[in-house]
Amino acid sequence: MNAPESATALPAIDKELKSLGLRLTPQRSHILAVLKAAERPISAYDIYSQLKSTFPHISIDTVYRNLTMFTTIGVALQINLQNSASALFEYQGERHHHHAVCIRCGKNVCVEACPGVPEVKYPQGEQGFHITGHAFELYGFCAECQQHGTYPARQRADRIRKDDD
Repeated sequence: MNAPESATALPAIDKELKSLGLRLTPQRSHILAVLKAAERPISAYDIYSQLKSTFPHISIDTVYRNLTMFTTIGVALQINLQNSASALFEYQGERHHHHAVCIRCGKNVCVEACPGVPEVKYPQGEQGFHITGHAFELYGFCAECQQHGTYPARQRADRIRKDDD
């Protein structure tokens, strides 16, 4: 696997990494290329699987560390913040958005609305906190889980109805 074209044209990301004292290594370039090429959010393990043939000594920990770093600097977005084991990642790019996540099946959909960063009231003595970003997710049940009655509230309601009969 040659360096994908999208991985070689990353001057803004390279500049950001250099400002943090980091380099855009071949592994980082390929992780970004996989994220950019993915048609939907992708797991760290899926990224690892795609890189393993090109970088046989890469570890899943390396992939996670780099995804965390890319998330921190705003290049990638982590989806399913409540459960890091099932977290998915996507290339953030210039399109700022958030997600709604089904708590039953894990399906996620993009949500274009953004609440922004609200005015934060800090405890006394904690003034001066500089906010650099935010994460926002909505949790609930997708239409399919609602329709099939596979979500806990529906199951409880069905049991109650049966008990009333």
